[in-house]
Amino acid sequence: MREPRPAGYESVSHGRFVRGDQQASQSTRFNDLFLRFLNRTPMGSIELCQSTSLPPSRPSVRGTRFRSIVSAVVLTLLVSACGGDPGQGPVEVKWDRDACERCRMVLSDRLHSAQVRVPTPDGRSRVYRFDDIGCALIWLEERAERDDPATEIWVNDWRTGDWIDARTATYLRDQVTPMEYGLGAQPEPAPDGLDFARAKAHIFDVEARFNVHGGHLQPREP
Repeated sequence: MREPRPAGYESVSHGRFVRGDQQASQSTRFNDLFLRFLNRTPMGSIELCQSTSLPPSRPSVRGTRFRSIVSAVVLTLLVSACGGDPGQGPVEVKWDRDACERCRMVLSDRLHSAQVRVPTPDGRSRVYRFDDIGCALIWLEERAERDDPATEIWVNDWRTGDWIDARTATYLRDQVTPMEYGLGAQPEPAPDGLDFARAKAHIFDVEARFNVHGGHLQPREP
C-alpha cells in the first residue's frame, strides 16, 4: 500500500515525500545546472548570441586592401577611358633607362633628345623616344607617318631641357650631341640658326657622309 502523504509535504522525489520548500530548492538547482549545460553547448551558445548584443565585427585587413586595389584599378580604367592620356604632346622619359628607337642607345642627354608621336590605326597614338633629333628625323623619314599632319615631333630646348615643337624650333650648329649630328634646339630665332627644313637637310647631309654605328659617327668605308 502506498504511504499516505504527510501534512505539509507536496510532492514525491525518488519515492519519498518532500516539503514544498525543498522541492523549490531542488528545482532552482536543476535550472542552474541546465543553464550551465546550455552555455557549454552550441545550442546554448546560439541562444546566448541571439539574446546578447554583440559589437559589430571589424573588417579584415586583407579585405580592406583588396577593396582598395580594386578601387584603384577601376579608377585608372575610368581615367583612361575618359581621356587620361590626351593623345598629344610629349611624354615622360625614363632617363638612363629608355632606349632610342633607332640606334638603341640609352637616353641620358636631357638637352638633346627627341620624341615622335605618330597616329595609330585604332585612332590613338604612340610615342617613340630618341637620344638625338638626328635619329628621330631619319627614323621618321622611313615611315608613312612622316606626311601625316597628326604626327608630332618634340625636341629638348638645349638650355633648359624643356620639350618644344621641333617644327617651329630654331637649331644651332656645333653642339655636342649624343649621336654627333651637332644640333641644339631653342624656341626663339637666332642669327645663325637653322629652321626645321634646313636642320633636316643638315642631318641628312651628316648621315650621307657618316654612318651611325655603336653610338658614334664613323667614316663611311669606301
